[in-house]
Amino acid sequence: MSRTGASCVPALPSAPSSLTCTSRGHVEQVSIKNGDAETTARLSDDPCVVTGAQGAGKIDRATLEQMFRKATWRLKAFEIRAPIVQPITDDVAVVAYKVHEELTVDGKALTLEASDSSVWVRRGSGWACAIHTEAVAGDPFGRDRSR
Repeated sequence: MSRTGASCVPALPSAPSSLTCTSRGHVEQVSIKNGDAETTARLSDDPCVVTGAQGAGKIDRATLEQMFRKATWRLKAFEIRAPIVQPITDDVAVVAYKVHEELTVDGKALTLEASDSSVWVRRGSGWACAIHTEAVAGDPFGRDRSR
């Protein structure tokens, strides 16, 4: 599971003007930053597929909410950069962006640069994140990481 769950909903022609990639991404990041596990989980599909450095999996909302509640990290600040939105239909869109995060992990300060992507699906009158991926920025072959 990515540490942030950072994602954003696209602005589509049929979506309200307030439903933009940056604003929804901001809402989700703020909910994570504020420790609002319920809102963070509510923005995800049930279940949601997640991929990241720890692998790939499918997670239901209740488990996701508990993961955020019991997290050993805290998001202190974030900046979403260079969002890309690719509408697939009026009800499905792919969103990708770079994110800068300032965190505390196990009591230690950490700055993280990553690239995230999400697929958002309209569910009734709202949007849900069906899949979220996060890749830590760096050498594509991992040569800049130690084991």
